[in-house]
Amino acid sequence: MKSQEIFNRVLTHLRKQGRVSMKFTPGHGITCAYRGYAGSMCAVGCLISDEAYDPDFEGESVNGERVEAALKASIGRVTERQFDLLLRLQTAHDDYIAKGMGEWEKQMQQIANQFNLKYAPPA
Repeated sequence: MKSQEIFNRVLTHLRKQGRVSMKFTPGHGITCAYRGYAGSMCAVGCLISDEAYDPDFEGESVNGERVEAALKASIGRVTERQFDLLLRLQTAHDDYIAKGMGEWEKQMQQIANQFNLKYAPPA
């Protein structure tokens, strides 16, 4: 999957969802989650197929071994630059959606600029 495709898919998913994906995890409390309450998914979780998802990697970073394997099984090989993109998207999800969609959209535009991607404002 190309970086622009990753960005577009995440952008579309999170705009539609409009909220953070949260979950209670023993030992961590309520945290952002790849798969959360009411079917929510974070910026990276929306790229992971149901077949490749494992609740045991909740709390693991996007570049953790199990998350990396799930991404590879779901979208194919992920380059180092794409992992950087995914980390930025994950941070935007975790830190900015709770501050409001306006702040989150600003972050998405900055990410697009940083990675030379096309950003389309919401309709």
